Amino acid sequence: MRILVVDDMQERHDFFRKAYNGMDDIIVQSYDYDNAILELASTPTAFDLMFLDHDLSLESLMCDPHSTYEKTGSDIANYIAREINPLDCPNLEIYCHSMNPYGRTNMVKILKKAGFKTVDASFISMRFSL
Repeated sequence: MRILVVDDMQERHDFFRKAYNGMDDIIVQSYDYDNAILELASTPTAFDLMFLDHDLSLESLMCDPHSTYEKTGSDIANYIAREINPLDCPNLEIYCHSMNPYGRTNMVKILKKAGFKTVDASFISMRFSL
């Protein structure tokens, strides 16, 4: 299983590594928008599971919801919806785990509308259910 974790916090990357420790999973870590887009562009259908955060920096935490480009998880969701066909990756599940409820809801809406299996799960709820 290939897993993409997009989050700017090391603690969360550590959590996902521990959660999938001992499995034959390949975890690809990305701490920012640019690296996540590079991963997705080079292997768009290679992932079975994605964990997406919304606020990928202090700047994105203060983002204008009406701006068209802030390098947030919503921008990554828009990229996925625009560039990847969900029929090409039928087993892919995407978890939007941001603590930002507006950003998380927006990512889920974008991805579900595009046809992806998407789960709305704040990081706090995931910590106890994985």
